[in-house]
Amino acid sequence: MTAKPRSELRLRVISGVVLAGVALAATLAGGWLWVLLVGLGAFLAFREWLAMTAISAFANRELIANGLMVLALACVAVLPSGVAGLAVLICAAALYTMLDRLHGPTAKSAGIALLYCGLAALALIALRVSEQGLAAVFILFAIVWGTDIGAYFTGRALGGPKLAPSISPGKTQSGAAGGAAAGVIAALCVNVWAVYAPAAGLAAAALLASVVAQCGDLFESWLKRKAGVKDSGRIIPGHGGVFDRIDGLIPAAITFFLIAALAGWL
Repeated sequence: MTAKPRSELRLRVISGVVLAGVALAATLAGGWLWVLLVGLGAFLAFREWLAMTAISAFANRELIANGLMVLALACVAVLPSGVAGLAVLICAAALYTMLDRLHGPTAKSAGIALLYCGLAALALIALRVSEQGLAAVFILFAIVWGTDIGAYFTGRALGGPKLAPSISPGKTQSGAAGGAAAGVIAALCVNVWAVYAPAAGLAAAALLASVVAQCGDLFESWLKRKAGVKDSGRIIPGHGGVFDRIDGLIPAAITFFLIAALAGWL
């Protein structure tokens, strides 16, 4: 009876290590490799959101094509380029065309999905192209990954009251606290090497980003519960969909970028 869970855990760990390796390699490389990875991740998460909200036939054709165009051009818009203004105009036109073909709750869901994933893509690219971009992205990863790992092991070890039983029955309050603590510690550890920001300010930023990352996790769980599905997709062995893997990273990236911009860390 234990062979299957162990096999699934092994597959999950292997997939996680491979994904982390790809993300770190693209972060180190920067440039168009980073833009392509971020754009692809945002697009796949966007598509999975549409699939979960039952925008089926249209989602697989024109809506996806327009969404891909918007996300790709939005990525271009934040890079040093003479066509940035044109890209923004084309993005706006594509978004208008997409939403004009939809109506009511469908249009609202598609618009929110595009905004959510697109802003995260912009934040991740803007962080990487900033003066201390490598350190910024590594610290963001440390926060999100530290939060995930800390929440998992703390929750399993301590148990206790559930965090949001109606949305995600497996999450506990102890896990949430442990995840937040682990996210802050991980960020401070990377900061020792990177010297990215003052320790006190970074600790506060990491705590907020960790909380937001966990809220993003719960938000995606709520979307899946509404859709009646276990995973957002099946593209990643042992993990499900891309949205399942970056549900916390998406809002954390937006939050961390805003904090870094306001604090003058960029």
